[in-house]
Amino acid sequence: MVDDDPGVVEELVDWFRSQGLQARGACDTDEAAALIARDPGLRIVYCDVAMPGTSGPEWILERQRGTGLPGSLVFVLYTGLGPGYLRMFEEMDGVAAVLRKPFTEEALAASLACAVRACHPAGSGRADASKQPVDGAEEWDSAGRRNR
Repeated sequence: MVDDDPGVVEELVDWFRSQGLQARGACDTDEAAALIARDPGLRIVYCDVAMPGTSGPEWILERQRGTGLPGSLVFVLYTGLGPGYLRMFEEMDGVAAVLRKPFTEEALAASLACAVRACHPAGSGRADASKQPVDGAEEWDSAGRRNR
């Protein structure tokens, strides 16, 4: 989980753990890269699009150019940007799904299913053709925090 807002990181990590999954959080892409280097078993990375420094899409492009991230990673991006950006991000290699903020727990679960499928597309290690934008609703606010 990579987001420049520590509250969002905490909320999303808590949600994934509540689903019985292992989850780790980072507040920038450098911290996330260090986590990945220490735990090569990580396969799926959720990442905010708009962050100070290196954005989520820039980080993915760096990975594709071979700057240190494993090629087996699958990404789910999330953003408050409009539909045109969603289409652009979903075209990126390695991106299994794009969540539009605000999103629901159901949308989060659907994006996870897309990411899991992308981890196992006939052994290729790349996101498959089923990648898609996953629209959400009011359960998660535009900053990515869970509404209570």
